[in-house]
Amino acid sequence: MRKWGRAALVAATILLVILSFLPLWWTDRWWVRLWDFPRLQIAALLLIAATVLPFLRLARWKWPLVAAVIAAFAWQASHFVAYFPPWPKQVHSAGKCPAERQLSLLNANVLLTNRDFPK
Repeated sequence: MRKWGRAALVAATILLVILSFLPLWWTDRWWVRLWDFPRLQIAALLLIAATVLPFLRLARWKWPLVAAVIAAFAWQASHFVAYFPPWPKQVHSAGKCPAERQLSLLNANVLLTNRDFPK
């Protein structure tokens, strides 16, 4: 891989690590809170980076960068692993609920400018 390609990969990897930990900043700024949502996508990119980085010739930055990528991947995975099938469910299925404990809800989208009430 050419020198500029390695530099681009390292820069992208550092950016992914920063974006992984940026939501830890206690703020309501949209450009920080934005990175709370693409956790699975960032984790996938970090996994790709973790598989490619050990094969690059980076003198002293290789292993600290790999450690940072692994830490960022673990942080991202800790947020979405609970939604995968092997993880135990916290809420039981509603099919086992007795009839006297069931609750029915009605959700209606009503157009307020409508004046034709009988229709």
